[in-house]
Amino acid sequence: SDQRRTKSPSVRKTPLTPYLYLWSNDSLSVADLAQPVDDSVTEVTAVAQHREVAPGEDELMNATLEVPERCGLAVPPSEFSEQGRATITFVDGTASGGLQSNATTRIEDVSSTVFNGRPAAVVTALCDYGGAYGDDVVMVYNPDLELVAVLDPGWRKDSLGGRIDDFNITSLTAFGESFHLTWDGIGLYGDATTHAGYKSGSADGDFVWDGQDFVVTDVLFHTPQGDVRMPEVSAVQDFATAISIGDDATASQSATPEAMASLSDRMRTAAATPETVREFVFAPGVTVEECVFVPPIWSDSGTVYFPSGKKIEFTPPSETRGGDVICATTGSSHDIPGSDGYQAWILLRPHEDGTFEAYKFNSYAVFC
Repeated sequence: SDQRRTKSPSVRKTPLTPYLYLWSNDSLSVADLAQPVDDSVTEVTAVAQHREVAPGEDELMNATLEVPERCGLAVPPSEFSEQGRATITFVDGTASGGLQSNATTRIEDVSSTVFNGRPAAVVTALCDYGGAYGDDVVMVYNPDLELVAVLDPGWRKDSLGGRIDDFNITSLTAFGESFHLTWDGIGLYGDATTHAGYKSGSADGDFVWDGQDFVVTDVLFHTPQGDVRMPEVSAVQDFATAISIGDDATASQSATPEAMASLSDRMRTAAATPETVREFVFAPGVTVEECVFVPPIWSDSGTVYFPSGKKIEFTPPSETRGGDVICATTGSSHDIPGSDGYQAWILLRPHEDGTFEAYKFNSYAVFC
């Protein structure tokens, strides 16, 4: 709906003077930080500060604009390309009538910023593919109505974290060429597995323009167990290496006592002699390949897919909660060359600062 968007002005603070500049639509508010705000804030017209003005909402709602291909109404979802572009005409904020039956692109929010040194409009639009699915996309237009940048999180669903069916931006704030987004509808363990079912996760993320694309610099997830950040694979690697070389004093700082005690448990595998958890999951040269949130599971067992396309056949233990993370490891002699799946994994509970507590180690190759 139109009410799920929050309009926010961009904020620019110069480092050489004690002033805060608030650029919003057609005016620039200047606050002297050394004085009480009520006495120091003054407003000047945009024309007095800039020779150009960012495109306004009224203009954009009835304009012909270049948009990303997924919003262009002419190409089916199976044929979208990230770099593709199309041109559509908005009428009262909505474009329709393309080759894709029932597909629409609707402007949901317009704010302003300064991009590449020029005033610019930041447009959030819902690109509806004409069926049950649709994604929000952010487009930046200069005063000439040229598309100068696109932030399309739909291409990053697998890497941003959690199961995301539709990328739904709930708010956006632009700080020059840096954008802060919030989004919801992130599926985590314990959530509904259907498209329309409830998804408990949401997130705040920072995206910074590097001259070519928007780079993700930080994501904070809001989960049933609280706010968490996805641990860095390198940090989990340090943990796994410590176990592999027998440095349990270091490893125990990032694991539960129960998990550390399980390292000596025997596992019935294809080996002639039962191997311990340490020998199998944390074999010498162990490598932590990738980590993801444990997704919604269809039943007591299911498949976890990783951004690489590889998977794990996974039966979650009883202590698994929404917001927990699973990391795949390789290095065991039981790894299958060329396989599309991993054999061993680590379950961990992330914290807000990016640290974690590992609580379970296991393998798909264990014989019950």
